[in-house]
Amino acid sequence: MLLNKKMIITKVTTLINNKVKGEVTIGDLEPSLISTFPYVSVHLSKVLVRDSLWKSHKHDFVNADDVYIRLAVLSLFSGSPEIRKVIVENGSVYLFSDSTGYSNEYIFKGDGTDNGKSSKRSNVPDIELSKVRLTIDFIDRKKLYDFDVDKLKCVVKNKDRVILFNVRTEMLVHSLAFNTTNGSFAKEKPLNGHFELQLTRDTKQLSFKNAEIRIDKHPFFFTGMFDFSTPPPLYKLTIKTSDVHYRNASSLVSYNISSKLDSFNIIEPLDVTAVIDGSVRPNKNPLITIDAAVNNSGLSTPIGEFTNASFKAHFVNQLSLAEKRVDKNSGFLFTAFDGVWEGIKLNADSVAITNLEHPVLKCDVRAAFAMKELNELLGSNTIAFTEGNSTVNVRYHGPIIPGDSSRASIFGNLSFQDAKIYYVPRKISLTNCSGRLEFVDQDLYVRSLKAESGSTNLVMNGNIKNLLTMIEENPEKIILNWNISSPNLNLVDFTSFLQKRTVAVQNVSARRKFIKLTNQLDKMLKDCSVELQLNANRLKYKKFDATNIAANLKLTDRLIALRNVMVSHAGGSLALNGALREEDVYNSINLNTDMKNVNIQQIFTSFNNFGQDGIMDKNLRGNLTAKVTLVAAITDKAEVLENSLKGTIIISLKDGRLINFEPVQKISETAFKNRDFSDIKFAELKDQLDVDGSRIKVNRMEIQSTVLTMFVEGIYDVKKGTDLSIQIPLSNLKKKDEDQELVNKGVESKTGVSLWLRAKTGDQGKAKISWDPFKLALKNKPETDSLDLSKNKTQKPVADTINVSKKKTEKPVADSLGRSRSDTTTIKKNIP
Repeated sequence: MLLNKKMIITKVTTLINNKVKGEVTIGDLEPSLISTFPYVSVHLSKVLVRDSLWKSHKHDFVNADDVYIRLAVLSLFSGSPEIRKVIVENGSVYLFSDSTGYSNEYIFKGDGTDNGKSSKRSNVPDIELSKVRLTIDFIDRKKLYDFDVDKLKCVVKNKDRVILFNVRTEMLVHSLAFNTTNGSFAKEKPLNGHFELQLTRDTKQLSFKNAEIRIDKHPFFFTGMFDFSTPPPLYKLTIKTSDVHYRNASSLVSYNISSKLDSFNIIEPLDVTAVIDGSVRPNKNPLITIDAAVNNSGLSTPIGEFTNASFKAHFVNQLSLAEKRVDKNSGFLFTAFDGVWEGIKLNADSVAITNLEHPVLKCDVRAAFAMKELNELLGSNTIAFTEGNSTVNVRYHGPIIPGDSSRASIFGNLSFQDAKIYYVPRKISLTNCSGRLEFVDQDLYVRSLKAESGSTNLVMNGNIKNLLTMIEENPEKIILNWNISSPNLNLVDFTSFLQKRTVAVQNVSARRKFIKLTNQLDKMLKDCSVELQLNANRLKYKKFDATNIAANLKLTDRLIALRNVMVSHAGGSLALNGALREEDVYNSINLNTDMKNVNIQQIFTSFNNFGQDGIMDKNLRGNLTAKVTLVAAITDKAEVLENSLKGTIIISLKDGRLINFEPVQKISETAFKNRDFSDIKFAELKDQLDVDGSRIKVNRMEIQSTVLTMFVEGIYDVKKGTDLSIQIPLSNLKKKDEDQELVNKGVESKTGVSLWLRAKTGDQGKAKISWDPFKLALKNKPETDSLDLSKNKTQKPVADTINVSKKKTEKPVADSLGRSRSDTTTIKKNIP
């Protein structure tokens, strides 16, 4: 027996030295008949195998407390003992190559001799591991495989052409990194399974099919191959599983992939197929694809939550075959997508997320929804949708991460019908809205937007250039080009524009992720500039009625500028420029108007006698041509604030008649009692009237009338008192013939001896005519009465021309609206 022991030890020692090329240290070696009974084995204890550079890297190739080598009994009596099984317990195996390419793999290659005594292929023994740490660390290839093997039993069948491995194992995966830069698959996951492997001797290919391995207690099926014919090995793995939870599946892939997958979550279990393909060199970073099918599941994404989502998903880490397998060249593709997002049902043929360094979304989206769904989604302070339905069909290409300033583009359209839209700041409600928004790259076009506001029907078209970039960077600088046409425009429906803006509190139930977008939208609607072209067949405002309206307007936050407004009115035409500005207390307005051949009675009626009750529409007849320059303060009901009206009216009145005008009728009480002053016809009446509140300064004006010739100047003011000087040449003593042609001689013409009268408001508020031989009416006229709008060179903004202070409302408004001659020039200069 002792002889047999020595023989066995000698045979095993020789065999180890032949098979292992390296420094082998064995603490003890003895036959083991009990532990492996009924087989003959050798027990090696405290086994160390080290390569020649161990002192530099300190990695033991093998370090095991116990190693059992089972031998074929008959082979002990031959020159080549045959190892049938190797059992390693309580140890570690560390195979590595460093950054220089040096590897300890050579230890397994032995001295390459079998003394010429065997021509047979070497057989692979059965292998059994227990409590063994197995590490393969190829630093130069950036690969790290590290397993804590609790149990592994590998039964080997050696055939002529193939070797079959029947494996049972339980282990913990510390690392399964095909590229350490990207991280490990199945990191720190328990793994167990029973499967078969096949190694083809000639091709040195290890293959397997539907090998069932449970990872973290869930079954996965592996099909693939490893080609060891030339280093580094080529490989390809296909992994399939069913009914796996998304988070569990994403935790099994490498960090560079899972970090992207974790921005999503799928609630219901799904079927997944993954392929790890390192079959083509260079294969330091394998091609990875993942495919999954989802049916009626909840879905979380960076852009929101989906319900009832169904789609097919595909991931690949090499979108372009010409580029490297890096995050920038990786992406997701979702096809046949169907789901409900924030209450809106969406469909998409394809949704692609590319460039995972800076994710870019490319998708086509179709949806149909009730427009009120947008209120809950956006929570806007500016615009609300209460009725109507909408359909969307758009293609988007741009960033997906909030704050990413990369260029975005949208193509497609949004259509809506039967909508009701409420513009909160101005309290404007548009009903029965229908239209189409078209997205063309960065630009937005509004096509045939039809709407009603009160009694007004509107048709609108417009565009915003470079919308997607501007709304992200400078929403307040956006310019909306807008065209409005209407058969019948009633300005009463839009007087709310004169009111102070309503400030709403943001809907706190709005989705938090859309707050930035909502704020940008609100800021755009509040601060953007609108270039508006308006055309209407008819325009009405209270008593004003006009036709053939064409106007260009500019709307900003607090200003409405009127430019080149043309209307037909009262038998003539009006050309108007001006501006309406929202002030702190009231609104300021300035107007420059050219009137041509308008019916003076109708014009006074239409403009409510220009806010004064001196000369009224009932007193006037004739065709008026005038240049009107006025400033005023108006209320939010479009009413002129008392005493705020200021400006000049340069008139030319032809075919004029003055009917029942009290100041003139008073003349008959003093002189020319036998003449009829109730209906006076006169030659062309020309003058400049300076308006200051209720006071109208009449500059020297010639009146060649059917009853007499006279010159009038002074102040006409029914509120604070009239004081007019009336010059009547004595040539009037002769009564004019009824068919006599009325011709003006000029205000500077010689009049000869004249009768001077004074028309002045008396104590009872009635105008009294008195003799004024000393021309007191002219001498008492204040120098500041004149409002010449043409001399001042100092310009002020429109807002500065009218200043109504909250603290001074108890004072007469006329005091706070005082104006010198220079004040009014700026009105004319500042009209857009």
